[in-house]
Amino acid sequence: MITLKELRSKRKSVAGIEQLTKALKMVSQTKLLKAQHQWRRAQKELDSMVRRLEHLRYFDFLDQTSLEKKEKPIITDSKETVLDPKHLVVLASDRGFCGGFNGKIQKAFLECMLQMQTLKRVTIVGKKITLWGQKEALRYPHVQFEFLHSIQNFAQKDAAHWLENIYKASDNEDLQGCYVLYMHYVNAISQHVVWGSLGNFSPDHKKKFEEEESFFFMEKSVGEYFNQTLPLLLPDHSTLLKSWEKMCTCKHFLSLIQEHLVSEHSARMMAMEQAGDNASQLLSSLQKQYNYLRQNQITKELVEITAALQSVE
Repeated sequence: MITLKELRSKRKSVAGIEQLTKALKMVSQTKLLKAQHQWRRAQKELDSMVRRLEHLRYFDFLDQTSLEKKEKPIITDSKETVLDPKHLVVLASDRGFCGGFNGKIQKAFLECMLQMQTLKRVTIVGKKITLWGQKEALRYPHVQFEFLHSIQNFAQKDAAHWLENIYKASDNEDLQGCYVLYMHYVNAISQHVVWGSLGNFSPDHKKKFEEEESFFFMEKSVGEYFNQTLPLLLPDHSTLLKSWEKMCTCKHFLSLIQEHLVSEHSARMMAMEQAGDNASQLLSSLQKQYNYLRQNQITKELVEITAALQSVE
């Protein structure tokens, strides 16, 4: 039978775990608010850039056939038909303590590998699933695997430089064949894994431009206007288009990474909250057991004292 000393030790350990989970929850909540702010800012910048891109397309800076190809959803799910994927970027996390966050990503990655038969390259970002990814890479010898160990450094420093290298190495300049597998943020208690193409970043800007007031709305096209006013400063249409699309793609990629980080911090916060609740319940149970044993011990000692007094009398 467990003793009071063992119960005190166990109760102290559980109380320490409860304090630790509460501290981790507060840290995750703070990081979540910061990540949400960065994600909203990135999304707002992306919306502004895509709107400018649509204006350029509207005034013949991009041919209409290319515009029709771009009108696809940003976020896709596993039910969508994937067309000729070449490169898959898998976003995970650097740390654990976030429930089934990394497990869901691993499961979705295996499903993607079954569906994407034309993959040539896979990039896994995040320390937590690096070892697992290295083992899985042995099953796909025809696919080139790349492992980037820190998603925090990748989001803050290396993403734009890495994407520029992908542009240089890619045959398809609009990166339609490059897909990102990440955790889509729904709310604080719900996130699910989706994948989306880096080339699809303009679905929410199909408004009629004639109804909006803008500098670009004039009788002459933008190209004619600038050719008559600043002919030496206006770059070639195709060069301007490619540069602007690269900027939009880079901002779209950074926005997806920020959304993934928001989902990670949210999942960790909810996991720590659940762990804290479990620790509180266990601590309450141990406290009741401790009180019961202590009361039994006190009662036993009182009975022994009473029996000794009666024997003396």
